[in-house]
Amino acid sequence: DFVRARYLDHSESPLRILELGSGTGGLGVALALCGAAVVLTDPDLPVRLEEDDDDDASVTSTLALLRATLDRNRDLLAATTIGTAVAMPLRWGDADHLDALLLGRRQGGPAGGGGVTASSAFDLVVGSDVLYDPDAYAPLAATLRALGAPAVLGYPSRLKKAERAFFDLLADDFRVEYGPALLPDYPASLVCVLDPLR
Repeated sequence: DFVRARYLDHSESPLRILELGSGTGGLGVALALCGAAVVLTDPDLPVRLEEDDDDDASVTSTLALLRATLDRNRDLLAATTIGTAVAMPLRWGDADHLDALLLGRRQGGPAGGGGVTASSAFDLVVGSDVLYDPDAYAPLAATLRALGAPAVLGYPSRLKKAERAFFDLLADDFRVEYGPALLPDYPASLVCVLDPLR
């Protein structure tokens, strides 16, 4: 609701959105159904589906599971005349992943559009529950800086001191707004809005 009210409802054309750490893809699919052109990303890590099964057939990846979500929702997504959703690998802080993602945009690839730069590749970056691991804060901050787009991160607050340190990492590059006042109807959830300073 927050992203829709603050960004989607005020846009003349479909927003180009990159979702960080998409997991099962619920947020990205919902945004595509609202008319956005969404690139859902995940680091493509191996996942064992059944713990007690030694068969390699039960091993897949986070990106394969994300793509399976998009496949299961293909008919629903096709019914929208504007919104699109594709899945791509993105490991935070990984220059090769970022280059491939942005190259795809330059060549009119999965997210469409040509002649884009990092700062214009996406209108908005979103992430849901991406602040659970303080060890990931530095690469996440580097990725947000490289993308150079406004961002909205929704998260349940677990580690207040570490989260504040994460926001401090971004203070030179973004105007950082966060806290319960942004979501008064949802006091258990927090949102952080990052607006690039350049």
